[in-house]
This record gives sequence, structure tokens and C-alpha cells, in this order.
Amino acid sequence: MPMLTLGIALVGFAVLVLIAALVVRHKGQKILSAPVRKTGEAAGAQGPVSFEGAVRANDPLRAPCSGQPCVYYEVQVEKKVKTKHGANTQVAWKTASKQHVGSTFWLDDGSGPVAVVAQEAADADLTKTYSGALPAGFQPPKQMPNEEIVDTRITEKIVPADARLFALGAMANGQLAAGKGKLILSTRGREALLGSTRKLFVGLTAFATTLVAAGALIAIVKPGEARPCGTLKDGQRLCVVKTEMSTTDEMQADGSTKKVPIRHQVMKWEVTKEGKWQVEAKRQPRAKGRLAPSIAVTDKWGLPMAVDLKIMISDEAASDNKVKTKNLEPGTYEIDLWSNANGPDEMLLGIEPAPQTEASK
Repeated sequence: MPMLTLGIALVGFAVLVLIAALVVRHKGQKILSAPVRKTGEAAGAQGPVSFEGAVRANDPLRAPCSGQPCVYYEVQVEKKVKTKHGANTQVAWKTASKQHVGSTFWLDDGSGPVAVVAQEAADADLTKTYSGALPAGFQPPKQMPNEEIVDTRITEKIVPADARLFALGAMANGQLAAGKGKLILSTRGREALLGSTRKLFVGLTAFATTLVAAGALIAIVKPGEARPCGTLKDGQRLCVVKTEMSTTDEMQADGSTKKVPIRHQVMKWEVTKEGKWQVEAKRQPRAKGRLAPSIAVTDKWGLPMAVDLKIMISDEAASDNKVKTKNLEPGTYEIDLWSNANGPDEMLLGIEPAPQTEASK
């Protein structure tokens, strides 16, 4: 993945993390703003309110997998599927179905009970009571086109019928229900829930800030990626050359010439150290298309100063080229790069002193 794309992706992920942090912050504000009442004072309460007390359930629900008594449960069925995308095969777990079931129960802190209606999806602290194969009576998930189910599992989580709960919702008709948003049910109590919410908000915010900083740095600096070629002077680490469409005369079998399209660029090269040099052109690591680069080095009079030693033994080799120069006096030279018209519009250029075995010839 290009560094710019990776940087943008990190910033985009940071935005999602920040949204999650804002959701957590809203939850914390909701807990703080809802007054805490005794359960026995529920009769006169209206609007957002919270209670804390022991669960009372005359006829509790039975969790479908474990059979444990509860006042609320969620079950999630997953399927492990094998999918084919051309020659590639992927195996991954996917959610096949998820359901929640709740009931009406009472909370009592010793001052009298208050009814809690938990029949809608709740924001609840849940205890995992089962994870494994589908018990008898559960329908296996459906197999969709182009996928093969190789395994299934089900996870069950509950709010136990003997729990002590902090519940936050809205009073209506003498009962505590969801109101605007989800009913909050916590086995940790109000203060512990509020503390964990604050901690989560700080952690998510710090994580999002780190992601933004890292993403921006990667997008700007692009570590590990070659930079555009600037002024060429003596040796040059691999840098990016942007080519332009052009044409060249190609000799035909009958002696005539034909205009053929190429990608082309000419760059000035200042040499301050006498010696022999090796000039390399190659395809970007993630670029697609046959590049077939060629390199010509000329002096100020247009005389050739390079010997092309390229030997193509495969299509991959056709995307690289190295040439050795003659002994160069200090001065200004030109490096003429061109490549296949159907190849990528960028190539990498590198210059280094010729190996000693070559320089001594």
C-alpha cells in the first residue's frame, strides 16, 4: 500500500475512533445528568432517572443455551465461511444472526420496588454463559451463494436474575424504560461505570490523536518511498522520475522508420567527481505493467557516454535496466530515460559509483 494511502487510511480510522469516543462521552454525560433516586421514590419520578438495587424477578427468563435464570440475554450465531475470489480462497467468521430478549423485572434498594422494562435492546453489562456449538433446537445458519460453511458457533450473554444493577432510563407510567436511547444496565454500579466510561473516553481520544499524528506524518514524509528526483548531482539514491508521452523513430525491416509511442524524460546531471558511474532505472515496487526502461547518458556535445549492459532473461527483468558510463570528467551531462508506452508513467532512477571491478577497466 502506498504511504500516502496508508496515511489517509490512518486518519480515516482516527475519525471513526473519535466518533466512538464522542459516543462514550455522551454516555458519561447521560449518567451524570440523570438524577439518582431511591427505588421507593419512583412513583413521583418523570423523565431521565437512575436507580440501583437488587433484581427481583418472579418468573425470570431462561437463557436458551445454558438454561440459567436471567432478566435479559443476547445470543449471536456465527458461521465460519470459505469464499473464493478467483484463485484466492479466504476463510473468516461472519455474524449470521444476533438477537436480544428481555423482560420486565423489579429493582429494590430496600425502600420499595420499581419496575424496569428491558424488552428492547439494552446497553448492558453482560455475563458470557455459553460459547460453542449450536445446541439442539437452533436452526443452522443459511449458506449464501459463493460461500461454504465449514463451522458454526453461538455465544450467549446474560444479565443474571440474581444481580445487583444500576439502571438508567426514563420513567413513564410508573416504570423505568429506555426513553430516548438505550436502557443502561450495569452490574458494576454507577460510580464504577462512570469511572470506566471516563477512562475509555480518555483512551480513545488519545488513540485517535496518535492515529491522526501518525497518519499525517506518513502521508507527508512517506517513509520507505522514493521521493521525486530533484537536481541530480553525483550519486543519487533511488528517486521518482515522472515521464511524459512522446514518440521515437523505430527502424523497420524495409529500412523505413515508423513513429512509435514511448514514455520519455530527459534530466540534467552534474558530475563533480571524476570516475565511472552506474545508472539504474527500474519500475516502482507496486507498479503494474511492463516498463522496459532504457537509459542514455550523453555529454554536452551529445556524445554517448554509457554502455548498456542490460541482459533481459524474463519479463520481470524487462522492468529493470542498469548501464555503466565511461570515465566522466567533472561537468554537466544528460540522462535520457524512456520506456514502454504501456508501462507505468513513473520509474525509479538511481546513480552510484561503478563497482570497482568495472571502474578499473
